[in-house]
Amino acid sequence: MRYTAIFFTVFILAACSKNNNPSNDIIKLGNAENLTAIKRNIDTDIFRPSKLFVKDDNLIIYDNVPNLFFKVFDLPAVNYKFSFGNIGQGPGDFISINKENINVSEHFEILSRNKLFYFDVSDTAFTSAKKPLLVISKVDPINNFKKLSDSVYIFNNEDYAKEMKFEFRTFNTHQKTEETFGDILLDNKQEKISDTYQRLNKNFCINRQTGRIAVFYYHYPMFKLLSDKGELLKICTVNCSYDFLTDGFEFQSDKIFFTEAYSTDNYIYVMWVNMDKKEASGNMEKFKPQILVFNWDGELVKQFSSEIPLITFAVSEKYQKIYAVSFREDDINTIYEFSLPQISAVENTKHKQIGNQFYTMEVPDYIDFVTDDDRNQIFPFNGFLMNGNILGDLRETKKELGSIQILYYFIEDEPLTINSIDNFLNKNVVYNSQNITIDNIEVKRFYRTVNTVDYYKNPHILYENLFFFEQNGKIIKIDVTTTTKDAIDSYYNEFLNMIKTFSFL
Repeated sequence: MRYTAIFFTVFILAACSKNNNPSNDIIKLGNAENLTAIKRNIDTDIFRPSKLFVKDDNLIIYDNVPNLFFKVFDLPAVNYKFSFGNIGQGPGDFISINKENINVSEHFEILSRNKLFYFDVSDTAFTSAKKPLLVISKVDPINNFKKLSDSVYIFNNEDYAKEMKFEFRTFNTHQKTEETFGDILLDNKQEKISDTYQRLNKNFCINRQTGRIAVFYYHYPMFKLLSDKGELLKICTVNCSYDFLTDGFEFQSDKIFFTEAYSTDNYIYVMWVNMDKKEASGNMEKFKPQILVFNWDGELVKQFSSEIPLITFAVSEKYQKIYAVSFREDDINTIYEFSLPQISAVENTKHKQIGNQFYTMEVPDYIDFVTDDDRNQIFPFNGFLMNGNILGDLRETKKELGSIQILYYFIEDEPLTINSIDNFLNKNVVYNSQNITIDNIEVKRFYRTVNTVDYYKNPHILYENLFFFEQNGKIIKIDVTTTTKDAIDSYYNEFLNMIKTFSFL
């Protein structure tokens, strides 16, 4: 209980931390890893594919046509299942569809004009999940309507003629209230309104688990990270050797830099075009956008290229695939499938040695002890002796690593074996388990989902992973708690490295 209480205190402090001095990171691109595509010819017509979505085990293509504009395919086989959706005035019709006003969450959500529809996607149909919601805003039409939380949506604040301070608006579906959100960078009150629209043309995505917003601009080689409170956390410029905040940058209306951002709980995937619009539209063989992959700290972790002139894509991290469609005329009714190489959130991560008077181990440089108070203390525990410490993630923009506990158990003059671990498991909890061998070290992993409440009594889900191994007759436990289900996979190699480098003094 003592360590659990400390964990929740640390977790809440991390969640409430602020960054009043946003950084400007300069990202230099290197050689991209080329991806080889599998070309899948499909047995239904796709005329103008404009956006791809992954919802559960479904790939959904938005085809920009008046009738049957959602095409649904199963995953991983990519077999056609059914089509859905018509523009019109009749029962079940949509008045209009904007591809950037669609959200994938518990439901497949579609904002049509000012009405928000919620659908479940089965093997044969879209079925209404709940009553549609009316969204009334001072901005009409609503563009880039993205789900920020269970009750809050964010979208473009495009009433620039009246207000030039804020770039976004939020709408609270419970309170039916609307607020402005996020300062406009490099505000230019002398420019024409049409130029302002073009300058702030963007694509953005949301991480609802961590409360992060990544905003990518079409006509700037720049993206920024915001908190869910509108706080600017970081600006990243790509292939530019200047500081955006101090030097500024004239937007290039004839050039496209970023487009088609797609995100998961772990990563942001975005197309990097870096071409003149005329060149891109006039020569399909030259139009070969890369896919850049960033973590939610704005760090580049992968850079992919292909020989396909991609126009849009979606990612299934479950099946480790990228699905895409192409500009080429001979690629009609074609879906391209790429195997997604293993992405580690800790690639290129610097490491350091940490420890106490009993042991040392290697950790990423953003991990350290939370407190020094009890680092070297020995406590009794159910007939054993125990040393326990809590590590924390020092990065201000990262919340998915909630807690890392390092504990070891022993009895004086009585060596323990790996079979002793039943003494250190909660017998009232049902775990999934896995046996791992790494560098001849036998590791037993136990994992489970924890339904709990946060500091403010809000329902909260955590994911616990326990790694047990034996060294020098002592049992070591690394207890990792994350806020997203897939986070453990992203940091998996780091935890194995902690096990490999753990050494008693």
